[in-house]
Parts: sequence; C-alpha cells; structure tokens
Amino acid sequence: MGVPTFIASGDRVTKLEKMADHFGIPRDRVYGVATPSVKAQIVNDLRQEYDRVLMVGDGINDLCAMQNADIAILTIQQPAERPEELFKEADFVVKNVNEVVTIVKELLSTTGHCDRDDSNASYKR
Repeated sequence: MGVPTFIASGDRVTKLEKMADHFGIPRDRVYGVATPSVKAQIVNDLRQEYDRVLMVGDGINDLCAMQNADIAILTIQQPAERPEELFKEADFVVKNVNEVVTIVKELLSTTGHCDRDDSNASYKR
C-alpha cells in the first residue's frame, strides 16, 4: 500500500523487532517500552512529518496517542475492560487487527489519503 508503518508499544524492543521483521517494518520505526506519553509524542512527531497519522490502540494506555492522531482505531481483539472514553475517541472499532488494512485501503481509495475530515468513509465519530 505504500503506507509508512511504525510500532510503538510498551513491550520489549526485541519482541517488537521480531514482529517488525515479519511485517517488513524497518527497525528504526520500532519504539519499545513506550509509555502513554511517549506514544502521544511519537504521534505528534509523525504528524509533523506526514500528512496523516493513523493510530491503532487497544487500551487506555493508547488514549492520548489516539487523541493526537488524525484517525484512531480501537482494536478489541484481546478481551479486556475498556473505558467508554476509548470507544468515544475511536473513529473505528475492530474485532480483529487485520481489519485495519481494509480500513486504510478504503480511506486511500476514497480520497487518496487517510483523513478523518475529508474522508467519505463511514466511521464512528
């Protein structure tokens, strides 16, 4: 799809690098042991570099980063209690993280870019 992809997670870097290698994501785009404030800052930094930033998160620790992103996707694949504010912030809620690819393709096909303001795609907000 030609969409630059980054990983920011509270998990260990070595685990994330294995995942990145599997998906073809360059290791310099992997941020491990990322706190909620670090994730939010990464999204802010990416917004300075890219036209649109999409954040995929699954818990309250992702809320600030989701708020800073142009598009926020909440994945509920892992069973857990989630506060209502996560659902309110999410433009999309998916049961399987694989659905993210379909969402990105839809956003790109309707407007040529991912943007919550200009997209004709339906989303939760």
